[in-house]
Amino acid sequence: MQKREKREGYYFGTVVDGKWWKRYKKEGFFARGNGDYWLEEHDFCFRKFLSDKPIRISLQRIDEITTGKWHAGKWGGGLPVIKICWTEKGENLCAGFILANGVEECRRIVEKIRCAAALEDAAEEGD
Repeated sequence: MQKREKREGYYFGTVVDGKWWKRYKKEGFFARGNGDYWLEEHDFCFRKFLSDKPIRISLQRIDEITTGKWHAGKWGGGLPVIKICWTEKGENLCAGFILANGVEECRRIVEKIRCAAALEDAAEEGD
């Protein structure tokens, strides 16, 4: 995935402090849905279909990226869920996405985002 290359994905929502029932509701982060994602110089962006503005996660604020099968109380249907975690205004946030159709493609996407965010640790398989 090159910067600004748009690809389709699914947004599960963003949880606060790791609690699946506590959803982040600011700046377009609340609604789940299908959309396009891409990398910009300073942000990971996801624009839900039927929405004008993308949600943006600053690459500099990303603390970790993990994968799992569930996010925000919703199962990924057997596809890997990519979880991007960051801190915003004192809140620990974690957004979940399906961005790939399989494990290998998921690993490649995670590594590209990790590289763009300058993270050093390997992605971990989670829950």
